[in-house]
Amino acid sequence: MRHKDSGVSGVGGASGAREGASLPADSDPCAFSNYKWIKISLEIGATGHEDISTTRLYDRRKDDIDFGEIERVGFKLRALKMTFVKSGQMAQSKRSSSREAGIRYDMSQFYSMKDVLEQLFGKRVYLRLKETASLKDWKDSTIKLLNAILLASESSTAVADDDWRNEITDAVELGVKLISSADHISDLFSSLAATLTQIVFVQIGCMPNHRSEQKTVRLTKEWWTLSHFRSVQYVQSEAQKAALVQVREKRKAAKQKYQEHESQTN
Repeated sequence: MRHKDSGVSGVGGASGAREGASLPADSDPCAFSNYKWIKISLEIGATGHEDISTTRLYDRRKDDIDFGEIERVGFKLRALKMTFVKSGQMAQSKRSSSREAGIRYDMSQFYSMKDVLEQLFGKRVYLRLKETASLKDWKDSTIKLLNAILLASESSTAVADDDWRNEITDAVELGVKLISSADHISDLFSSLAATLTQIVFVQIGCMPNHRSEQKTVRLTKEWWTLSHFRSVQYVQSEAQKAALVQVREKRKAAKQKYQEHESQTN
């Protein structure tokens, strides 16, 4: 365990003790006579010693150690937390590994999502997710994605009713909660997909509710014209039209250049 204030590392051995819970109420918090061994890690320079030998792990299995002895070598240990388990058992970590969370250290896994996030947030986000991302990394990136959608909706939509804006906000907030509580990468992407689906339909007009339909809803206009509460209209100024023309011309030139390069290499 690490004590940031003291610099002392203590590890309980034969009893399977680890960081996580306080000592039993009937234990003496200032003595280790009831425990089979402890290791004290002394850092270089922490006590003014320059000798590299002061950094080794000292095995004190057969000794009784109290806080007074620790203080005499220049440390003050404020708290000790341990989890006690039965003989032969190992204390289990609450944190799941990446493999248990369904994540492989493989660049091809979820590559399309990595590519989209790189396009939105830059290369550093892609490098973070590229091959060794944890579940927390994916949570951070997908929550950032939802918050970016919310910010873009608020700042880019000039005219909209308050109910529409509240629906977008509610969808994003619920999505953030679901992603934060996910224990597996499949749960994370399921929550993300559900949230994005709801946002898309709200952006079009409203989120339809066909729960009461006994038959499967067909893909026909009468079911999917979502103008019951509002209508969506995109408008462009002359400056916006000119900017779009420039982008279109650049894409056309880049595509032509790529095709010429491919024809030369072949």
